[in-house]
Amino acid sequence: MIELKLATEEEHIYAKVIHSLILTSIFFCFGLQMFPQSNV
Repeated sequence: MIELKLATEEEHIYAKVIHSLILTSIFFCFGLQMFPQSNV
């Protein structure tokens, strides 16, 4: 039971990290689209 709990906690941490990375990448892509280089 304890090992299962630790495993689920680790999975939650990995999920949070992956989720944050995906969000940052999406926001970065949207930022590039919203502010094209043609403005410069």
